[in-house]
Amino acid sequence: MVDHLPLNRQEMRYARRCVHLPHATSCEWKLASAKLLSLLLPSLRAHQLRAPRTARLRVIWARASATRMASGSIIRRQSCLSSPSRVQEHIRLLYLNEYKRYLQDEYSGHGALYERGDSIEVGCWAHCRRRFFEFAKDQKEPGLAAQALQWIAKLYVIESRVKDQAPDIKPAALKTDALPVLAQFLQWIEANSIGLLPRAPLAKAFGYALRHWEALIRYTESYCQTTML
Repeated sequence: MVDHLPLNRQEMRYARRCVHLPHATSCEWKLASAKLLSLLLPSLRAHQLRAPRTARLRVIWARASATRMASGSIIRRQSCLSSPSRVQEHIRLLYLNEYKRYLQDEYSGHGALYERGDSIEVGCWAHCRRRFFEFAKDQKEPGLAAQALQWIAKLYVIESRVKDQAPDIKPAALKTDALPVLAQFLQWIEANSIGLLPRAPLAKAFGYALRHWEALIRYTESYCQTTML
């Protein structure tokens, strides 16, 4: 993980083991591997498009999907695609034009997909939490941001407890445990967002949660069972 994927880092890793790997050789290996693996891409893409939920990773257009089987096990798939830019049309043509299920991705370019009903947005609690955390860490005394983090921590505890449950058990557990906490948290957010200065960082954190609330609670739905993050 320290060396990641760039070829120069891989060559440095080999060098630490006293193995000289010419850059030209690395490039040839990479091209040969890509040619062989390209045969698997159509099948992998078809599997991902049938998955109940997909998400974009940090690498642009690297897409990951997870399907929970009846046995309770999770099959994860990942593929990487490239485009000349982040223009919406490239995204649609590359991957999401055919995808009609749950999509977890903060990229604003997917807004048109959600508006047309092509995909269903799933919010990310890590993104929501980060906004409160960035404000809370600079406060000398705990305030509203710290309280918001406590609410989110309750949700994390519930998720940790039920995340490995079988598909027929987890939705019921989330409805029993998470939905009441989410309802109380929403009431707290609505009550405490009143009077905040609109452009203040804390107001933006509250605003983000309210704007994305339906997407944030969607992880509790039966057909979107992998994780809340």
